[in-house]
Amino acid sequence: MSCVKVQAGQENLSPLFLDGLIIWWDAERLTSTGNFLNKAWSVGAGQNGINANVTFVPGVANGHTVARYNGINSVTTTTLFGPSPTFSCFIVSKLAAAGGVYIGFCDAAATNQMVVSNAGENFGCFDTIVHPTSGLIDNHTAFSFIGVVSAGGTCIFYQNGTIVPPAAGGVLSAMNNIVTFGGVIGVFSAFDVAEVLVYAGVALTGTRLTQVFQYLKGKYNL
Repeated sequence: MSCVKVQAGQENLSPLFLDGLIIWWDAERLTSTGNFLNKAWSVGAGQNGINANVTFVPGVANGHTVARYNGINSVTTTTLFGPSPTFSCFIVSKLAAAGGVYIGFCDAAATNQMVVSNAGENFGCFDTIVHPTSGLIDNHTAFSFIGVVSAGGTCIFYQNGTIVPPAAGGVLSAMNNIVTFGGVIGVFSAFDVAEVLVYAGVALTGTRLTQVFQYLKGKYNL
């Protein structure tokens, strides 16, 4: 089976990298109007990220451009999607300061949250009732990739490919009507984001999970 070259001279990823991938945002790949160009081929422009008050700064994350959210009014919106209780999400990012609120993907009312954190920098998901969270991490000193893999609503959290032990459990229901990133209902993140991957209906394991880890670690020297 042939490979898909996604990072010329650095990374060759198998076609399985794309299986179930519905959002692939890279701060270096933008539309002509400055929005995230969705590189997930099966969905394409339908999941472009529409940026408001987001700036792009080159050469920040291992020489790569980042999208900078100001913590005041920066937000990205996309077409509504519902990844079900089985999904995988990975974000290469760094908070602007310790204890900052981290807002990944949410619905417009913040009743469904794929990946967020509070001032303690522990990551969590939320479905109005159930709120599984990870233990505390440092997501402000240096860039890292954080992630959550949910299999039927049971979450495993990761940082740089290592499992972060859970602080609280519970099984999520479906993540419906996800539409915002970086801000929701007047709460905004101050962080830099280099790359985002979201798989719907896929809880990555084994070699597929390892491939994503190797790709992000190699590209951003993590």
